[in-house]
Amino acid sequence: MLVLAVRTLRDRASAFVGAFVAAVLGTAMLTAAVAVMTSAASAPVTGEAREALDGVSSVIGFMAALAAFLSVFIVSSTFAFAVASRARELALLRMVGATPKQVRRLVRTESLLVGVLAAVLGCLLGLPLGLGLAGFLVLVGVAPVGFTLSFSGPTWYVAVPISFVVGVLVTWLGAGSAAKRASLANPSDALREADVDERVMTRKRWVLGSVFLVLGIAGVAVLPVLAGDVQIPIAVFLAQPFVVAAVLFSPLFIGGLSSWFVRDRSATGTVARANLRAGARRTTSTAAPITLAVGICGSLLGVSLVMAAAGETSLRQSYVSDLVVEGGGATADEIRRVPGVEEATTIGHTRVRAVVADGAWDQPVEATVVEPETMLSALRLDEFDGSPDRLHGPSVALGRNLAWSMGWELGGEYSVRMPDGSEQRVRVVGLYRDSALIQSMLLPNDFVAAETSSVHVSAIEESDRVWAAVGQRWPDASVTSTEEWLEPLVGERNGGMRSGVWLLSGFALVYTLLAIANTTAMTFRSRSREFTSLRLVGARVDQVRELVRSESIALGAAGALVGGLIALATSLAVWFALRASVPDTPFVLPIFEVLVLSGACVVMVIAASRAAMPRSEGGRVGRSRG
Repeated sequence: MLVLAVRTLRDRASAFVGAFVAAVLGTAMLTAAVAVMTSAASAPVTGEAREALDGVSSVIGFMAALAAFLSVFIVSSTFAFAVASRARELALLRMVGATPKQVRRLVRTESLLVGVLAAVLGCLLGLPLGLGLAGFLVLVGVAPVGFTLSFSGPTWYVAVPISFVVGVLVTWLGAGSAAKRASLANPSDALREADVDERVMTRKRWVLGSVFLVLGIAGVAVLPVLAGDVQIPIAVFLAQPFVVAAVLFSPLFIGGLSSWFVRDRSATGTVARANLRAGARRTTSTAAPITLAVGICGSLLGVSLVMAAAGETSLRQSYVSDLVVEGGGATADEIRRVPGVEEATTIGHTRVRAVVADGAWDQPVEATVVEPETMLSALRLDEFDGSPDRLHGPSVALGRNLAWSMGWELGGEYSVRMPDGSEQRVRVVGLYRDSALIQSMLLPNDFVAAETSSVHVSAIEESDRVWAAVGQRWPDASVTSTEEWLEPLVGERNGGMRSGVWLLSGFALVYTLLAIANTTAMTFRSRSREFTSLRLVGARVDQVRELVRSESIALGAAGALVGGLIALATSLAVWFALRASVPDTPFVLPIFEVLVLSGACVVMVIAASRAAMPRSEGGRVGRSRG
């Protein structure tokens, strides 16, 4: 069987190019992601650089998971199409005596050979790709200056082996359903000429589609009640089960939907509509990566928009002061004596590391250093359990989402590593309501010194008069409204989120656009006999090209519409979920982003289909293949 598989790959290489390219790209992306993660984990840095690289590992971890998901999805689709395009060949094997088990073993062996070759090439390409990814992370400010890919240690005995094994498994698993379908080939199919898919919706497709649809609905249902650390990753990946379900169910509707986009009522339009409805398998295979690109990328961008809006709203609502005074030697005690000032309190910030899971790891926390007696004049602490009066010495108050993520309870004693590296035991004296996106910890100023601080002022009368009085008394001080003071904090937070999301969505978009080009080229190149037959019955070259263009636009629009609806629906679901903790979250949807993604996918389909069309030779489009 191995010899036959090698001969098949050699003689019918064009049939496997699509699956091979998809597997190479997936393995390369995975190698790059895992290599960056191992390099970040093994980098000899401490302090803020270590925290930044821990954040890099989290983002790239999402990327690695996304790479694995996209690889399985796209390789499965392209390999299924490759096997379907050889239906007659496999039926001939059955006709000459091959058993279903032998046919299944042949396809499995072919997939294993393709997977091994693709994994080797993908790992080799992934290393320079990882080097570029590390440089990009430094360029956009996500990773600290000086970070680069390590070409020793974990990269070789962790990243490369994991990526190689996953690359082979992805191809092997992706070919599973195709192998089973091939083993069921009827010998009489060798005599068929019509390219009409009679039964694409198999029982397995129905079951898997239903399972993923239920998973997606369950995710939407439980999202509002989840804690922040669980809610965010589920929100990021909320679209995936819906995309899988849509593609699995797409043979039921994608032909009719795509044919609706062919508005041409001429003979060319009629043939295009008939092709789209009749060729369910190739229509589904071509539309699948488009749905994937728009659904996944659009959802990532949409969820980031909603989270940014909710995070900004939550951050702004957490401060109730009117003015913020920085520098100039002004203290809270002195500012309280300014006419028109109701209260003034010092708010500072520092970085600590909370020891969680009985010392298993440290969790970096952005702590707020406060004056307990006056902090409520500047901070909104709703639903406070415990006593703010007890926030003195080695004590801490924190939001419920943060407490849940660390396993801390009211009244418990836990360890915190201070900025100077020392470890202190603190008691939790208060819990209050925070949002899933803005988690906070309060430490008293008699326990830890703030790295940066400012005085927050609440005015009895109009804040402009207080502003002028403070500015006149301390001319070197910076006096701003609290809203203006929050602007850079909001920008820094949203900037970090945007960088991570654009990295994920950009990665997914590049891979899926290449998959779109790959699958589209396979689809239209495999139809050269059909196009030649059209020329033989009198169709002009321009009519054949118009047919291809019409089908390309229709497939792109249909796939983009399904993906766009998924992206908008999941973004809406996340908006509803976040309103449970931030009721005033503004309504935002990624409409512009979905339109841009859809346009990019349609353009890619058109370009790939035009490139796949053979040049006109001797008055014909393409040559007939035996």
